[in-house]
Amino acid sequence: MMICKFCQKKAIIRLPYARLSLCQVHFNEFMVKKVLKSIKRYKMISKGDRILVAVSGGKDSTTLLHILSLLSSTLNIELYGIYIDLGLGEYSEKSKQKVKELFKLLNIEHVIVDLKESLGFKVPELSKLSKRPTCSVCGLIKRYVLNVIALNLKANSIATGHTMDDMIAYILKEFILGNYGQLVKLKPKLEAIAGLMPARIKPLVEVSERESLVYALVNNLPIYHGECPYRPQESIEVEIKSFFNMLETRHPGIKIQFLRKFFKGEAVNLKDVTLGEIKKCSICGMPSSTDVCALCKLIYRIEGSYNRILEFLDKINSIELLR
Repeated sequence: MMICKFCQKKAIIRLPYARLSLCQVHFNEFMVKKVLKSIKRYKMISKGDRILVAVSGGKDSTTLLHILSLLSSTLNIELYGIYIDLGLGEYSEKSKQKVKELFKLLNIEHVIVDLKESLGFKVPELSKLSKRPTCSVCGLIKRYVLNVIALNLKANSIATGHTMDDMIAYILKEFILGNYGQLVKLKPKLEAIAGLMPARIKPLVEVSERESLVYALVNNLPIYHGECPYRPQESIEVEIKSFFNMLETRHPGIKIQFLRKFFKGEAVNLKDVTLGEIKKCSICGMPSSTDVCALCKLIYRIEGSYNRILEFLDKINSIELLR
């Protein structure tokens, strides 16, 4: 039987990279301290910030909101939650129910955006009509809605539940594919662009998926264990995660070592790589690298008009906070 290093009670988890076995109480303390250290290490949050937390119903974003709620007094921040119903059938319905339970449990002010009600389309419908991959359309919609709601709430940052495993997979995928311009976006904090985009922060950047899952389970948090029906069964990211998990088993600590070197610029030289100019979309006013943003282009391609996107903006801007 594993014994907790600090209190000699039965341990619930062994963390080889930290040479620790921890009981539930000390594991919870470890996780909260770890997230707080990451927030300070990467200067993600300032005193008095308003943070919009994107919650999907899965283990990572659920763990993120729970830990940030525990840290809200320490950090002196205001927290808001958001769930986007993308219209993915049973997956969306069940995940939405879990998120509602979480918001109620934590007494968090929140927004729920129903894409079908506000835009008139579900993600699979948009994908079919625009002839773009479902995952591509989904990501586009989520980024757009998060930005609109965050600006409406005057949030300083949008927090997402990206873990250490996610970040490693994204970094190596973009490096392998030669998309070096994307690498500069893969940081614990992507700075705000005044009037256009709040900062994007990833407080779980040094937390593994395993730690996130154990935290959610031992604290009986409401999480949905189902997978998105449109998730590719085989992807580069999944294979990278599997490979790095094998490396971590053989060489504890290699994940965090790799990430910290990357963020310091020691793993790859990105000095000459830039984000490019971000400007205001001439149609909707949201951030864009071109005159017209990707979502406006998508809607125009489907309907030959921008009217729907302007109506969409009005509807989501009028959504009221719930408690």
